[in-house]
Amino acid sequence: MEKTANQMNNKIWIVLGLVGLSVVIVFALFTLGSRVGKVEVKVELSPKDATFTIDGKKAKAGTVYLSKGKHTLKATRQNFKDVTKEVNTSNLPQPPIIYLIASTANAAGEKYLTDNPDEVTLRELAGGQAVSEDQDKLYESQPVIQDLPIDAIDYSIDYALEANDIVFSVKLFPQGAEPGSNDYKAQLEQYKAAALAWLESKGVDTKKAKIIYTPDPSQF
Repeated sequence: MEKTANQMNNKIWIVLGLVGLSVVIVFALFTLGSRVGKVEVKVELSPKDATFTIDGKKAKAGTVYLSKGKHTLKATRQNFKDVTKEVNTSNLPQPPIIYLIASTANAAGEKYLTDNPDEVTLRELAGGQAVSEDQDKLYESQPVIQDLPIDAIDYSIDYALEANDIVFSVKLFPQGAEPGSNDYKAQLEQYKAAALAWLESKGVDTKKAKIIYTPDPSQF
């Protein structure tokens, strides 16, 4: 009888083990299946306890899996302004981290940040990513800046960033002519034309671009 009871117990444990293994396998297959064809993205919130949604559906921040295409990510919290970011899985930052940083709406929000200094560190990281993204967009829109500065005999060209806009600085080098003379003016116009031709050869629309000349031919 005792042997029979032990055999029954062993069978029960075997059955329970198989059932447990089946549950684990089903869960693993379900999890993997739900991620097939999706893009893994890390989402960071500030405040960290903000309500987070993806395309209007409540989600949990951290590692998320987005179907390919465009999505709307949003974070909301009391005492903070809502923050929304449109993302496209084909154009994600590298590494793929999306920051949703809500601005404070009142003194209570400011106090929250003061009481949670770790949030400030996260916001600094997000700010660094934003600057990098802006620069990447500028490089994409104006690839010429990767070739600057350039120094030629008659002119030099460099650039500066002002409010996320590119300003080209063109210096002209007239030689052997008295400033204000006709020869001086002619050289300025000639060298200006050469500088503009170089910019245009690099794809710059010089009619729309902001360009500062030194000396400025229009002043003579």
